[in-house]
Amino acid sequence: MSRKTRERLTTFAFLAPWIILFAVFSIYPLVFSVIVSLSKYSGLNPHMEFVGLHNYVKAFQDEVFLTALKNTFVFVIGTIPFTTAISLLLAILINDKLLPLREFFQAGFFLPSVVSMVVISLIWLYLYSADGPFNILMAKWKEPLQSSVLFFKSHGFLLWLIIYVITYLLMHLMDSVFFQEVDTKRNRVAIYLLSVPLWYAFKFFVNFWKFSSWFYILGIIVVWLLIRLILSISFKEKLSFKAEFGLIIANVALFEVLVLMTKWLEVVIMNYRNISFLARPETALPSIMVMDVWSAIGYYTLLFIAGLRSISEDIFEAARIDGANRIQMTFRITLPLLKPTLFFIIAINTIRSFQIFTEIFTMTGGGPRNSTETIVHYLYQVGFRRFEMGYASAIAYILFGIIMAVTLIQKRLLRSDV
Repeated sequence: MSRKTRERLTTFAFLAPWIILFAVFSIYPLVFSVIVSLSKYSGLNPHMEFVGLHNYVKAFQDEVFLTALKNTFVFVIGTIPFTTAISLLLAILINDKLLPLREFFQAGFFLPSVVSMVVISLIWLYLYSADGPFNILMAKWKEPLQSSVLFFKSHGFLLWLIIYVITYLLMHLMDSVFFQEVDTKRNRVAIYLLSVPLWYAFKFFVNFWKFSSWFYILGIIVVWLLIRLILSISFKEKLSFKAEFGLIIANVALFEVLVLMTKWLEVVIMNYRNISFLARPETALPSIMVMDVWSAIGYYTLLFIAGLRSISEDIFEAARIDGANRIQMTFRITLPLLKPTLFFIIAINTIRSFQIFTEIFTMTGGGPRNSTETIVHYLYQVGFRRFEMGYASAIAYILFGIIMAVTLIQKRLLRSDV
């Protein structure tokens, strides 16, 4: 036996325990779960009946699964922006050398991340109860809040204008972080200013003539064509088709999300009753989302602080010499250099949010009326309560595909090389 062969066998002998454990506890379960997802299998009876893609088709015909899918997407879309923005703001404030007791605040915000989620859920279960602090505050401020809602309902254009301004400011903020091309800045600003009014005009036209909701897809195309025409007449610089269309969709989507949030607040305030926030379908899921944002910001703040401290101080010193103020350095230096950290945080937060389970299991069990049912909790119910392991495995792989697709889209949109 040659020396080279002996070295290879020795190396393999040292690696063999890990390879065997990895194959038994990782590779085999992965392959077996794929087979199970294509079969009718209970987990209690060794008999397994091959059914092909029936479990996958069944999932998209299951009303509870579709409700869980919708709730999960609402949870992801409704928590990630707030978690990321608040964590970033806290990280910038804590990283300031002029802030006293920086380590104290850093440890304080991180504390919820090391506490068991079951314990946190039980504490917030009391806070949301009928006799809890939130209901006491809501009862106290009920009349002023309802008066405010009635005022904005009678001045609809004012509310629309406020949402429009907030949408523009948020898009402009994201523009400062992700787009550094100066020559196309006017094009992007024009898109932010024009897309919402044009979309709203088309939406009013569709609603007035009572057209089918499918016309909204046509509306995005009409808005894009009008904006492209205006930009081609007004500016020499050109944005790519992908950039224009993506910015229009992002701007309109953000506006519609803010509109839906205001409508939800209106329903909650005007129909307020002194019962647990978790006992009402319209407030149960948002209540869990608020708790999740509160519990998660400390961990992501710590990651942002690590990213901030990895930026060389020499860059900021050079910017100060050139006359840049703190706001300019934040938007032109800090945020662009944080893009890899930002992508990493958004990616892991997305994966974590899609797998939300403990909070649902502890606080609501998916109720009331499936208003807080999520994919992983429903997977648990199907697999370990109803013992439909084949169907549960199919749901798990559907979730895997969704997470993979969303992560790839985020990587493309954020232009990250992470």
